Amino acid sequence: MDRKAFLDTLKELSEGNAEYASFNQRIVNTNKDVIGVRLPDMRRLAKTLAKDMDADSILEFIKEADKNSYEQVMILGLLIDYAKIHETEKIELTREYLKHVDSWAHIDCFTDRMKRFDRKLWWDFAMECLASDEEFTVRYGVMRLMTSFLDEEHLEDVFEALRRVRHDGYYVKMGMAWLYAEAALKDFMATIAEVDSPGIGPWTRKKALQKMLESNRLTSEQKELIRKIRKNGKK
Repeated sequence: MDRKAFLDTLKELSEGNAEYASFNQRIVNTNKDVIGVRLPDMRRLAKTLAKDMDADSILEFIKEADKNSYEQVMILGLLIDYAKIHETEKIELTREYLKHVDSWAHIDCFTDRMKRFDRKLWWDFAMECLASDEEFTVRYGVMRLMTSFLDEEHLEDVFEALRRVRHDGYYVKMGMAWLYAEAALKDFMATIAEVDSPGIGPWTRKKALQKMLESNRLTSEQKELIRKIRKNGKK
């Protein structure tokens, strides 16, 4: 699909979605132009395009894309997800993609759970992202840990990595709170001990506990303990 056909397809997919575009722009909190293409349609389009694309063609696609278009930037990330390319190429392209994002949705819809992957390679990349000065790059690091490393083998390493995060951005802290809520499903007591430790900022701690209470996958007994921690400020 050449660029004109791609843009024509986006336009067709957005037809009749003006109200949705306005709503979605507020939800994803982007400063980019939003024309109202729905995420399932963007996923289908990206899957179709990715079948015939290698790393070089995706890089060219990134260079040609309108970086002020929310949908075009989103599709760049989806192409990286769906393309059958080497993991090192995916990481190089991700570095380029992250330069152009400005929304949590650009991160969360892009950071899919990987089934088979080089754990050291992706762990090292997540650590690189966590040390960034860019809010959404750090959020990507947090989301990559959440989707790929929340298991018994890595849980303590994940907690240790988050203790070193120094970025104070809203979307970084919300991502961390979400991760802790997910970690509680893996090892509740270890996560509670971590969240209630001095190394966790009070805002992140409060949001993490709130998200745990909102979960329908924790028991009533676990939620009662969470309420006690919120009330007393300690276990």
